[in-house]
Amino acid sequence: MDRSKLEIQARKLATIAHHEAGHAVAAFHVGMEAKPIKFISGDETESHHIATPYFSDEDLDNLVWEGVTGDLQKRIENDAFISLVGPWAQKKYNPKGFRKTHAEGDYQAAMKLLSGVREDEEVLEHYVKMINLEARNFVQDKFKWKIICHLANALLNQPEMAADEVRNAIMGGY
Repeated sequence: MDRSKLEIQARKLATIAHHEAGHAVAAFHVGMEAKPIKFISGDETESHHIATPYFSDEDLDNLVWEGVTGDLQKRIENDAFISLVGPWAQKKYNPKGFRKTHAEGDYQAAMKLLSGVREDEEVLEHYVKMINLEARNFVQDKFKWKIICHLANALLNQPEMAADEVRNAIMGGY
């Protein structure tokens, strides 16, 4: 593999690392347990990651949406926030390489979560925008960005991290 392909692959992996670090640091910030993260490298044009979601589809299917309590609403908002921080971290790290399609899965996950709390489409649109702005502001905070970068670098050095290793790497950024 020539040098330019290696540089492209390294940039791609660093971008993914910042995306996943954003999710993990946001989760830590709201008091959620760290989840394991794993990168899988393919050929020079392909790599992907495996990260355990904070709210599974099964969790969502089992929720009783009528009469959502304040505690459940806060958990849902936190999970939507966590989903939206990843793309913002990715965009901050690599703004020229960021595409809206990179954020679609996370944005759809946030929409799915928040639609159970706010059914009116106009209200839901503003609700998602508000939490998306909070996610953007989280990433733009210099201290939080430093922690995101610290975890991203740890992920690049250790592509498979158990939950306790993720938590320790975050703590090491403080």
